[in-house]
Amino acid sequence: MTRTVRAGTRDEVVRRCLDALRTGLPELAVDNPDDPAVALVGAWASVVDMLDFYRDRIAEEGYVATAVEDRSALELGRAVGAGPTPPVGASVLLSFTAEQVPEVVVAAGTAVHSIPGQGETTQVFETETGLRVLPERNSVPLRQRRAQRPSGPTKVLRVLETTPRVGDQVLVRVGGTAHPRVLTAVHTGQPEPGVTTVEWADAVDIPAGAGVEAHVFRVRTAFFGHNAPDWRAMPADVRAGYGADAGDWPGLDVVAPDRPIVGQTTLELAGDHPSVGVGSWLLLRVPDKTDVLRKVLDVRTSAAANFAVAGPTTLVAIEGGSLPAGFDRRSTTVLAGSEPLTLADEPDTDEVTGPALDLAEPVEFAPGAPVIVVGSDTDGTLLAQAATVATTVATPTGSALVLTAPLPVGIVLASGVVLGNVVAATAGETVAEVLGDGDGSAAHQRFPVRQAAIGHVPAATGRRSTLDVRVDDVSWAQVPEMLSAGPADRVFGVREEDDGTAVVCFGDGVHGARLTTGTGNVVAVYRTAAGRASNVGAGTLRLLPISPLGVTGVDNPLPATGGADRRPVDLARIPAAAGLLDRVVSPADHLAFALAFPGVHTAALTVFSRGTRPVVHLDVVPEGGAVVDDLRDALREVRAPEGDLDVQGCREVEFDVALDVVPATPGDTRATAEVSAAVLAAFGAGSRGIAEPVALSRIVAVAQQVPGVVAVRPTALHRRGDPASLAQVLDAEPAVLDPYRVVPAQLLVVHEAVVREATR
Repeated sequence: MTRTVRAGTRDEVVRRCLDALRTGLPELAVDNPDDPAVALVGAWASVVDMLDFYRDRIAEEGYVATAVEDRSALELGRAVGAGPTPPVGASVLLSFTAEQVPEVVVAAGTAVHSIPGQGETTQVFETETGLRVLPERNSVPLRQRRAQRPSGPTKVLRVLETTPRVGDQVLVRVGGTAHPRVLTAVHTGQPEPGVTTVEWADAVDIPAGAGVEAHVFRVRTAFFGHNAPDWRAMPADVRAGYGADAGDWPGLDVVAPDRPIVGQTTLELAGDHPSVGVGSWLLLRVPDKTDVLRKVLDVRTSAAANFAVAGPTTLVAIEGGSLPAGFDRRSTTVLAGSEPLTLADEPDTDEVTGPALDLAEPVEFAPGAPVIVVGSDTDGTLLAQAATVATTVATPTGSALVLTAPLPVGIVLASGVVLGNVVAATAGETVAEVLGDGDGSAAHQRFPVRQAAIGHVPAATGRRSTLDVRVDDVSWAQVPEMLSAGPADRVFGVREEDDGTAVVCFGDGVHGARLTTGTGNVVAVYRTAAGRASNVGAGTLRLLPISPLGVTGVDNPLPATGGADRRPVDLARIPAAAGLLDRVVSPADHLAFALAFPGVHTAALTVFSRGTRPVVHLDVVPEGGAVVDDLRDALREVRAPEGDLDVQGCREVEFDVALDVVPATPGDTRATAEVSAAVLAAFGAGSRGIAEPVALSRIVAVAQQVPGVVAVRPTALHRRGDPASLAQVLDAEPAVLDPYRVVPAQLLVVHEAVVREATR
């Protein structure tokens, strides 16, 4: 768009003047170029042409649609409160560790330095609030182990005892069903020290969630009388001594040793067996019959002399009544003296997202405190996730930490720890600077900030200035403009110059109070500007220039986010900012508010209908940090209550591209490197539109614009993770409304641009 106020070019002015002279002074020789009058007209036409040029440029710079100079954009933006965006320092959560001392306190403003990488500079972060550091909160493990939970066909158990041996008879009880088994393998110290793994041949089917017990029998014996001699082989005088010849040994409780023990609840075991105790199990076994399991109710030792044998016995009262037919003295094998085996706990491999997290040890956390949960996901990737404490509750095993919201990604419980000594920090080093002397007789005093650019930190409004101006040690308030201030209001404004430096401005006694007279009584305390360089990676903030007493270390398990460099005035955003007037009514207002919000790179608007209610959905590409949440909260403060609001970050989907290029000079590696850089820049997150498709022709065009490139042949274009292919267009999905939620739109960004040299 162009806008002109020029009277015309020099030739047009000369022509109009000569035409007027022909009418008004016909006797003048206007057609003679050598006439002095014609020369005078030409001279003044040149003056008009020069003056009109500058008047035209001044007029164009006075409109947003035609301005091209940075200064014009700066002044136009200031007129509607849409000045340049100052640099914003990143924010991060710091985790401190402490030793056992009576009191460990990290004061607000404690500085932590980063360990710079190659080509980086050291970044300074300072804690936002104070923190009382407790050693028990250094690293609190989640519940690492759980009771062993075998299920399905099972041939293996892990126990704590080291006494089982191969060949031992064990009893596996599942619910109320007993499964006798013989151990075929025993592995001591496996899979970890203090644990013994036992195996048997025939699998036991264990339903999921069923209770499992294991017992090993230490005694193998028989009933008393199992070894009695044959009655018929006994001498006549012996048989006569029993007073009768019944064909077998008479007995008081048992008719004969090779007849069934029927109707008896007290069993007479051969030998003295101290290991047979009350509550233990007896397993009675006869060939070709079903084993009988009985619980021991009472035990006492005795002695017997009968059936031509004598010796100690163990009398065992059993639960469950008499034995079935077929269990006689001679053929029954008795397994007794059972000892329970303690099932070993196992690592808890369950995935947990919360909000309740079982802790391995009881530790108290303050409600509202930030914590960092570190653990591996099911793929083994180590994750660190920030969370906020809701409360701490007692559990039978210790305590459980309840979070305000579930973790975004589940972690394996056995791998998790909670870092509890956590505090927020922001980038920038605190600087104190004497701005100058106050003069009560002067209006609109101005003081430049000389030492460094004033830093801003992330806030719910997008950013917050760290500048604190004190006059006579009294803090004055910063306001966006002085017109609404009263004569007694202790306020100041900040004007940013073209070079990014700031000037602190005070009132005139009508709009804002004048400064009091004094020497060096105007002082500024602020944080230095950090910008995008403060977005340091995880694990880099580890240096404490001054370590508080008792603190043993500091770390940032999560990367710093939200840092952004100074952004000049965007002419395209000025009309939107001017039209809002601090209220949001229409859907277009929502988009304008989002585009003007600090930290938003770009945004897209979609309006849905859910029943009779409209849904205003915004897809946002943030520059980092908690911009999406802050934007949502800010919109809710100023928008009309009609309809629903949904603000989400768009779904970033990566794609790969491969190109063969022919450089003008064979072997010129700079051409391939510059093509790769050009494609990455043109199709990176900062250059793409939301739901914008990727056309292969556009990629080729970008590559062909690189100097030194003769020809380009694409060989691959596909979404990352898909099979390699050469697509002509990659479509991006727009935002859609499903029955329960809004699925955000996609943002297609390049992940890898492989560029190879090809021959002509």
